Amino acid sequence: SQHAALMPGLWQQLGISDLKSDTLIGDLGLHLSPDSSRVEFGIRICAKEQGKGFGTECIRGLIPLLFQASPAAEVVAYTDLRNEACIAALKRSGMSQVTHRSATHKGEHCTEIGFSLLQK
Repeated sequence: SQHAALMPGLWQQLGISDLKSDTLIGDLGLHLSPDSSRVEFGIRICAKEQGKGFGTECIRGLIPLLFQASPAAEVVAYTDLRNEACIAALKRSGMSQVTHRSATHKGEHCTEIGFSLLQK
C-alpha cells in the first residue's frame, strides 16, 4: 500500500527519534519520483548525536521500508563529497556510489556524490 508520505513528485519530511529516549535526533526527507520508479532520501542527524551509528541504523531500516511502501525499484541518496560520515553510512547500508553532480547548498558550491540501491 502507498503511504501518504510517498506521494509522487512531492517531498515529505519525517522526524527521527532515539528509540530509548524518544528524543528527536534528526530528520529525513523522502521524494518519490513523479513516475514512482525511484525514491530519493536525505538524512540529517543532530550534531550532538552524530558518530553513534544512528544514521546507519536509520538508513538500514529505511531502505526495505521504502521498497515495501512504494512501487519504486530504486532508492537513491546524495551527499556532499566532504561528508565522510554520511558516505560511510550509505556504503555500510549496502548502497553503491553511482554518480556525482555539482550542487549549491546554503549558498555554497559543492560536489554531491549519488548512491543507489536497486530492489532485489
